[in-house]
Amino acid sequence: MRLWAAPLAALFLLWPAGPSLARVEGDAHQLYQQFRVFGDALSTGNTLMQSSVADPRVNSFLLPQSGADVRDVPFDGEVVGAFLFWSGSLAGRVDRQVDFTVADGTTFRNVQAERCATVNGLGGFFYCRADVTNQVAAHPGARQYNGRYTVGQLEADIGRLVPDGMGGVVCEDPQTCQAKYAAWSLVLVYESPSARGLRDVFLYDGFRNYDEDARSPGIDQFQIQGFDFPADGEASLAYFALEGDLFLGVPPQDNDPLFACDTCFDFLEFNGVRLQDGVNPAGNLFNSTTALGVDLEGFRVSDLIQVGAQRATIRVGSGDGVVDPRNPDPAGGGESFFLGYVLLNVDRNAPDFRRDGTILSVVPDEGAPLERVVITLQLENEGTLDAQQVAVRLSLPDGLTYLPGSLRVDGQDPVPGEEVVNPLEAGLELGRVPFQGDNDRTITFRATIDADTRPGQRLVSQAFISAANLDEPTPTNEAVLVVLGGLELGQITKRVSDTDGDGRYSPGELVRYEISIPNPNNRDVAGVTFRDTLPPALELLQAVAPGGDNRSQPAQNRVDIRELIIPAGPNGGLTVTILARIKDTAGLVAAGIPAGSINGFPVDNQAEVVAAGRTLRSDDPTTAGVGDATRFRLSAAVDITGPNTRKTVEDLNGGFVEPGDTLRFTIQVANTGTAPAEVFVSDPLPALLEGCQLESPQPDLVCAGGRLQGLVSVAAGGREQIVFTTQVAAGAQNGQVIQNVARLRASADPNQQPEVSSAAVRVFASPSLTQTTKIVLDRGDGVAVPGDRLVYRIRVPNTGNRPATGVVLTDALPFDFAQVIPANGGVFDAGTNTLTWALGDIPPGGEVEVGFEAVLPPMVADGTRIANQAFVRSAELGMPVPSDDPGTAQADDPTTLVVRSQARLQVRKTVEPREGRPGDAVTWRITVTNDGNDRARALQVSDPIPTDAVEDVVVEGGALVDGVARWDVLGELAVGAERALVVRGRLRAILRDGLVVSNQATASAQGIEPRLSDDPATAEPEDPTRLVVRSEATFTVTKAVVDLNGGQVQPGDRLRYELSLRATGTSPLTALVFEDPLPPELVDVAVEDGGRLLNGRITWAVVGPVRPDDGAPLTV
Repeated sequence: MRLWAAPLAALFLLWPAGPSLARVEGDAHQLYQQFRVFGDALSTGNTLMQSSVADPRVNSFLLPQSGADVRDVPFDGEVVGAFLFWSGSLAGRVDRQVDFTVADGTTFRNVQAERCATVNGLGGFFYCRADVTNQVAAHPGARQYNGRYTVGQLEADIGRLVPDGMGGVVCEDPQTCQAKYAAWSLVLVYESPSARGLRDVFLYDGFRNYDEDARSPGIDQFQIQGFDFPADGEASLAYFALEGDLFLGVPPQDNDPLFACDTCFDFLEFNGVRLQDGVNPAGNLFNSTTALGVDLEGFRVSDLIQVGAQRATIRVGSGDGVVDPRNPDPAGGGESFFLGYVLLNVDRNAPDFRRDGTILSVVPDEGAPLERVVITLQLENEGTLDAQQVAVRLSLPDGLTYLPGSLRVDGQDPVPGEEVVNPLEAGLELGRVPFQGDNDRTITFRATIDADTRPGQRLVSQAFISAANLDEPTPTNEAVLVVLGGLELGQITKRVSDTDGDGRYSPGELVRYEISIPNPNNRDVAGVTFRDTLPPALELLQAVAPGGDNRSQPAQNRVDIRELIIPAGPNGGLTVTILARIKDTAGLVAAGIPAGSINGFPVDNQAEVVAAGRTLRSDDPTTAGVGDATRFRLSAAVDITGPNTRKTVEDLNGGFVEPGDTLRFTIQVANTGTAPAEVFVSDPLPALLEGCQLESPQPDLVCAGGRLQGLVSVAAGGREQIVFTTQVAAGAQNGQVIQNVARLRASADPNQQPEVSSAAVRVFASPSLTQTTKIVLDRGDGVAVPGDRLVYRIRVPNTGNRPATGVVLTDALPFDFAQVIPANGGVFDAGTNTLTWALGDIPPGGEVEVGFEAVLPPMVADGTRIANQAFVRSAELGMPVPSDDPGTAQADDPTTLVVRSQARLQVRKTVEPREGRPGDAVTWRITVTNDGNDRARALQVSDPIPTDAVEDVVVEGGALVDGVARWDVLGELAVGAERALVVRGRLRAILRDGLVVSNQATASAQGIEPRLSDDPATAEPEDPTRLVVRSEATFTVTKAVVDLNGGQVQPGDRLRYELSLRATGTSPLTALVFEDPLPPELVDVAVEDGGRLLNGRITWAVVGPVRPDDGAPLTV
């Protein structure tokens, strides 16, 4: 705070002697408590002083107690940490005890501080804390820790006011009275099963006084670290600050004294950003918003933390940070305030199985003893980090027993074999469960309600999900199963029927049982078992029920279906269907039924249903008795109605059925009964058949007058065949149908009168042009190229038995050939692109062959398919007949060839001039020509430019990329078209004479190999284009001498000679040699720079090169 007591001219007279009040002092902030919870942390608090109306700027009354509310602890929250802080102005000593009342009204007297800190300035201040976790946790109250908390009996020094002699009041101690305060705060940390997401809670504590003076800025900082911030995470910061001034800050809010202070910032930065909100400006954050001298604030800081960050920097300050003892701020430069604890709640990057995607269920959620239920755990990692080494533990409550072998994870059996013990009991390992992609698992298993479980009992299951990177297992919701009393099913009925509907149950016949299981209750009955063992006279084929676990064993005639659920209601219930076969006569005898007793033998069968521990037997609803077996009687005297009683036909010469052909009919009569059968046969022949000859004469059968009739004897279990032949009438017309139906009648049983019919055959008396073929004489592989001359041949044979008259062959060409030349009398209509041949009559067995030539255009798109099909008609045929490509297995398909065409690029490149001097302009011209037979698509050209020799390169219509001239979007180049490209540049100013500047362009297009450019000035194909540099290597040499001791040169003086060479031409100098013959007057010669003295001559060999553009001459 800033103390004002007089106009500015008198201000400095009022400060006490000794050290400056401006400073950062007190206990630095350090980690006090840290929690990692599925929950949160809350803070509350209040002042314990009050100002008067006489001077609202001064806390002049000490309150005996004050209260504050906690509101946001969820219904299932449990306190894991509670910490009480209190602070005030020193009243001679530190008050280390307070009274503390929790949410249920319980008061704890003289709660002792575990630690206190003091600051001596402005009369002194103290700050204490106590761990009150046990007191709070044991007293949740009626609203689960929500409610009023109270602190009292705190001793602190107030600001004392005295009369000013003018009817008002003034501070007794003007320098300190506005700094007086007393306040308290409570921090609660809770965890909650319903909380979403893992949070880190950091409680940093300290007692720090901040102010700026002329010598030191009132700024300090510390870091909070140890978290891992996720994407879309939430974070909040709260603090307990004291003695903040409403009247100072930026923007200036001064109204007392008269002098505004525009440098009196008080701020808190979080990761470099000053916190603020609607009532807390960024430059006046500590402004007594809770009460005079008290700031309990909270800010959302989620947007100030980067994803993956693990630390945050807190910077707290008073003033503008600018200090100068020689030029102090006239307004003092800062505001004094204290900062107590800082509380950071931050979401943690972690797996999360607490959200809606993880749920435990039991279906149905109520059931009777011995019924079965399905328990499903759907777990989903909805966190921000993969869960490692995930394990699930679920112990079944008493009253539920695991069904062996029923465990499935995502539909798969994770435990081979029929495990007996619940694998989840000890923990089922699932490995890694990612938070993205495949982030869920479904675990299902079945359990049985124990027989002795009492109705009304609630069986509660709960799973626990653990992971290596979760501090503790995550509990799921509780799945509750309510045990009901057993339900009574209705009367179970079983009906039987013969599948052919004649009312007789004959050996070898199929029978169907339908068992109805009604459920008159208002809920489904689960865990029902259906059993039925069929009698020896039957063979079990199939048992079908909606749902359930079908464990039937047909080889043992045993039906066993478990885990059935019987739907409730008047329209509910369930039906089981059993399909069985009556054994044949031999099988019935083998089953113990004497051959003479089969007819009329009773076959009894009864099913049973087990539900809620009770066994119910089926009833035959067609009888008066209750609970009796379902019965049918075998019928086995005479039976000629089976599937082996039939009639067939065959054409003796094969192929089409034609006028004059001989047909053989066979009537087979099978008697599956146990008594011989006399069978009357009546078979009137169709009018299209002539004559009748029995191949196996029988005394009681006659075939004459267009009819076969008489008696045939069939032994019990035997078969008899009647075979006769007849001829198709010569006048039978094409397409007429012949089908023969015989009527049979068993003398012993007039009800058995089956009709047997031969397959329908159709008379063929017509020409047939279906073998018409069309071929194309290409290169033999079904591939052609533009410009090819194609030869088509069409062959039209008549494979029928009648002449084809007025035959016309047409061929509508699907492609615009460059030229079509018909042969064999064909006519080409260019308007319709159709060829036509009038072929006249073609006798049976005759054929006609025609053809034409077609020339492909010079340009055809690559891959073009030419599918061509001719059609032939005649007066007798109602529909045109398509030609067939005999080269394929498919019938009546068009004759197809594929055209293959390709672009072919030619690239020419010239250069001007062919010889150039340094500094000359150079122009390369590239011409790309397509001399192929298809368009060049997606044309691209590239040309590496020797930029070490050429500069100022301009690529017209393209770009220079990393020294390569590129034209990447040239589009298409038509056949015969060309594209001209130009690159301009300038030879560099200094180049070696004779240097060959060589480069070569490359052109490419879609689907073809790249092509190199060719220099048309040479005979060599696809060679680089070359330019020869002509330059001059010239130089100047100077020689200087210096007398090292100055003055006139005299004998004995030491002289220093320097030779300097400067290149002056357009070519660098290489392989330089300096030679300097010495006069005999020079003695004691010392050669430098690598020179050699030999025979009175100094030689320097210079590697070089020496360039004309070197900044300094070469000196030796």
